[in-house]
Amino acid sequence: MKSFVLCLIIGCVSLFAIPTVVEDINNEVVEDKEVYADKIEIENVELSISEVNAVEEVEEVIDTKLHINTNNMVFVGNSLVQGLKSIAKDNNVFYCKVGENLYGLNKKVSGQLVNHSCETVVIGMGTNELGWFTQSQFEEQYGILVRKIREINPNSNIVVLSIPPVSQYKSNNSSAYNNVNVRKSNEYIKKICEDNALLYVDCSEYFGDVLRSDWTGDGMHLNGNAYIGWYNFIKEKISEF
Repeated sequence: MKSFVLCLIIGCVSLFAIPTVVEDINNEVVEDKEVYADKIEIENVELSISEVNAVEEVEEVIDTKLHINTNNMVFVGNSLVQGLKSIAKDNNVFYCKVGENLYGLNKKVSGQLVNHSCETVVIGMGTNELGWFTQSQFEEQYGILVRKIREINPNSNIVVLSIPPVSQYKSNNSSAYNNVNVRKSNEYIKKICEDNALLYVDCSEYFGDVLRSDWTGDGMHLNGNAYIGWYNFIKEKISEF
């Protein structure tokens, strides 16, 4: 009889205790859900911040473009630049001369540019130096030209054009004006640009490695349509900087 009463008491206690245990378990589940929800919310906030940072980084990259006005430039150069001048229909200014070389240009470029404030100076030189300038002479004289331009227009962008190729016939029949020397001199120009933080336009993207025979009469200079295409190419490439 005592055992039966004891069992009955224990059973009753257990019945009363079960709801409490269930309630505790439910509370823990609810608390776990709340913690998990808070964690998700924090992760979402962190994700949103990352997305904002990513957008800001993209905007910073876009803002590094120079946005050069290709109608406010000064071209300095030789007879090839003279050809560009002949077809240009915009506000760009040209200081150029048939037969011009770096020695001659360096003597007069200061006087040409001193009264002309410009955003960008475009250099088109190198053809007349083919075959008789050594690498050291070429780099020295090109360096002098760059320094003179920067002294006069310290805030200007300086763009350097690679030397256009000559025709296959011209290349095969000239010891100086051939495409081997063109490629060699363009390597000098690229090094000068790298050393002086200049903008480089690779004109072989327009001409290829050999000047088309139907674009030229003498194997070096261009006809009108080829000059127009080249000029548009130059302005397009500069606008991408």
